[in-house]
Amino acid sequence: MADYDDLVDIRTVKQRERSSRIDNALFFVEQIKTHTIFKVDRDIVELRFTDNGKTLSAVLTSYLQQKSRA
Repeated sequence: MADYDDLVDIRTVKQRERSSRIDNALFFVEQIKTHTIFKVDRDIVELRFTDNGKTLSAVLTSYLQQKSRA
């Protein structure tokens, strides 16, 4: 786990207008330093990848469907 003070708050990340999606993605990674752990306000977000083949979209859809049933 990274030191909280060393993490970049994703809300401070800028995008370049009139840049391609690839250029903006590279610019994002340069600013955030690592794309798998960052902070949003006081919360730490850490992304982990599994070998089960589920996409982020599928996992989020499933999560939201479960929440809407609760």
